[in-house]
Parts: sequence; structure tokens; C-alpha cells
Amino acid sequence: MNYGYTCMRPNEPFEPFCDGKIFIDQVGDVRMPAFEELTHVLEQGDLVTIPSLLSLGYTFHHIKERWERIRATGSRVVVLDCEDSQGDDPELMDRMILYMHETLEQLKKAEGEIRSAAI
Repeated sequence: MNYGYTCMRPNEPFEPFCDGKIFIDQVGDVRMPAFEELTHVLEQGDLVTIPSLLSLGYTFHHIKERWERIRATGSRVVVLDCEDSQGDDPELMDRMILYMHETLEQLKKAEGEIRSAAI
């Protein structure tokens, strides 16, 4: 099955961006009920289209967590504003998310070491 997911502001004009049911949360609603519903209907082999990684959250932690929840269902994710996600390698974005996570963790660690050395 094909699904879509995004977050929108109230009264923002909506244009469908994929075939299939599109789940929409309201920007700022931390409960994300539409995302929860989406993750409960996903099955192995489904395709989830999102307009941007920012649809999954505004912090890397939230993006990574929600990305992993979708991928744990065996579904593939296409990010419309990232051509690399639409190619023949469905795991490329998984590797990119992991790389970004590891890089941010290294930066945080280095920043912490610099702060403690300055004290």
C-alpha cells in the first residue's frame, strides 16, 4: 500500500503529494495522532511518502526516532525533497540517518570535552 505523511499548520492549503491515504498532523501537536495511526497500519513492503524530513520533526532526535519507527515496519520511505531517497537503494537514507546521528554524537562529545577542559 502507498501512504503519505506530513505536518501542516491550520488553514494551510493542502495539495496531495502521493497516491494513497495521507496522514496529516497539525504542526505543534506533540502527540502526533496521525503519525501514530500511520505506524499502526503499516505493513512490510508499504511505501510512505513524506514531503520533507522536517515532516518527522524539528530535532534530529525526533526525525531519527520516527524514521526508525516507520522502517521497523518493513516499509520504504521516500522523501520528496531528497532525490537520493527515491533511488534504487532503499537503505541509503537509513545509512544517512545513522551517519548524521553518529556525527552529531561525536560533535556533542567533542563539545563536552572542550567545555570540561576549559573549566
